Amino acid sequence: MDKIIKVEGFTVIDNFTMSQLSWKGKLVYWALAMRASSETHTAFPSQRRIAEDVGIGVSTVKATIAELVESGCLRKTTRFTGKGGRTSDLYL
Repeated sequence: MDKIIKVEGFTVIDNFTMSQLSWKGKLVYWALAMRASSETHTAFPSQRRIAEDVGIGVSTVKATIAELVESGCLRKTTRFTGKGGRTSDLYL
């Protein structure tokens, strides 16, 4: 079941799923939602930017993103430059 629902520019997570997330999961999800495009519902901030936004370390952001992906609340796409180097991940 898809746990991500789009409603007129807002992203909705069901109450049960939200209650199962850690406080860090909620904060990181919030930070991504605040940076998401209202048209595409995607965001691509760096993990460092997310860490600065919510006041936690980059390694904690990485672990928390993994939690959000595992719970089905977030989709992550690794992106690369035209020359094959990594760039920021895309979050949906």
